[in-house]
Amino acid sequence: FNVGKPLEVALLDSLQIPQASNLQSIDSYIQLDERLYLFQMTRSHTHDVDLQGLLNLLKYLKLEDKVKGDPSFAALVFVVPMKMSADYKQQKISKPEVFQCKTQEELLRADCIQMPGIGPNKKRKLASMKLESIGQVLEEYQKDEKVLGFVKYYVESFMNSLKDFSDAGKLQQIPQYVLGLEYNDDSAKSSNVL
Repeated sequence: FNVGKPLEVALLDSLQIPQASNLQSIDSYIQLDERLYLFQMTRSHTHDVDLQGLLNLLKYLKLEDKVKGDPSFAALVFVVPMKMSADYKQQKISKPEVFQCKTQEELLRADCIQMPGIGPNKKRKLASMKLESIGQVLEEYQKDEKVLGFVKYYVESFMNSLKDFSDAGKLQQIPQYVLGLEYNDDSAKSSNVL
């Protein structure tokens, strides 16, 4: 990829490395006028990118709509040892397990225990109300949220996540690149688009 100046200069001028290492999906980023570069440093041949973490970062940067509208505005760059770069494969952008369903109907039929925060005790209480599936819980919540006050936070969080993941396929189209680095040398070379 071309950042319009030597990569070393671009990295020194604008690389954002968070003080806390709690970004879910990436290690650092550079936001230039024409593109957002998201860097993930790894020595592993497989390094899934957490979709929720990616969404959280894009929301923080106020770039969620821009990247969803044009996934090529962002670039995922995997920084790996040079010897791995030629064989490095495109990485999976993974959604939480509950959202792995193929259709919305499958998601609504899924057992309500798959909703984050709904454990065995809450599931038993929901079952006593004849609410077994995610769809039944959401429908009942929309009718009367007070009845489900004991799971209100989890249902609302799930509904927000559902909205986030409804067009997550667009984020899975973010182009991926690999940057191979020689650790015993100051030079960096990039390989092909994944």
